Amino acid sequence: MGLFRKIAVKFMNDDRLRVEKRNDDAIPEFLHFNMKRHMPIVDIPLARGYLIFPSVQSFDKFRHSGDKENIDSLDANGMGIPLFQIKRELLAPGLTMVETELTYKIYKYEIKQRTEVPPYGDFEIIAENQNFKVYKYLYGKVYKSSKMTQSALQFVINNDVENSYFMLHRREFRDMDTCINNYNFRWHVRYSPMENDHYKLALLNPKEVSLMDSPSVKSMKKKKNITKIDPYVLVFGHYTSENEDLLPGVASNIGITNVPDLTQKFACQALVLHVVERQKEKERDRKQRRRGIMMSSQMGFPSRY
Repeated sequence: MGLFRKIAVKFMNDDRLRVEKRNDDAIPEFLHFNMKRHMPIVDIPLARGYLIFPSVQSFDKFRHSGDKENIDSLDANGMGIPLFQIKRELLAPGLTMVETELTYKIYKYEIKQRTEVPPYGDFEIIAENQNFKVYKYLYGKVYKSSKMTQSALQFVINNDVENSYFMLHRREFRDMDTCINNYNFRWHVRYSPMENDHYKLALLNPKEVSLMDSPSVKSMKKKKNITKIDPYVLVFGHYTSENEDLLPGVASNIGITNVPDLTQKFACQALVLHVVERQKEKERDRKQRRRGIMMSSQMGFPSRY
């Protein structure tokens, strides 16, 4: 973030990052939250990947503690341990844009007592002390497919294809639609020089047309929506590069233990958004460098005719 943007953000309304915690009957019960989580996403140098932590406090312990100190202080809450790591897969040569391709792999970190059964399948032991072991294993795969008008990201968790979930977006827009527990949600971003990578996670109004809807449902909604409606019922999450990502939670634990399943799903989606935004940022930087090289090669110098 440039200096101008850093200064400008400070004068913005703090309400932009508000997470709505409503427990009324108009909100489905699985969206009744009692806290919000600030979940930092950090770069892993030279590894083509990013880590997301369950809380700012957990990340602070991770970066301020030495390796030995972190290992010796491992406890059941899993403070100082990342929740997920995402790695981008390199596309196989020769694929066209209409094929489905494994695009990202998401790894999960889990802490268990030494006497407990380890995770099922292949895993790596990241750290251990006299009481606990920290495991890392492949948690999910994200597949991308593209059509002429839209792209789809399919999240397959623990090889459970039948219960996979999707994020869809139209090529000309950046908003991402998703459906969790049979409710439609949208990661909405509006173009602004100040908030160009600020996505708001919102529960959609049941009358709002979603990319997740079947053609018949879309047609029915369009016929009924004669007047303009408010597309969002409530905003309960954010992805932004300003400080941390804000996602809902329902527990007081701020380590990796007992992070709600819903929070984990949206955290995985936020990780994908982060990779997409960083790819765009790197591409913009490359274009600016190329323009700078071209300009320098076209500079004129005095000469004698």
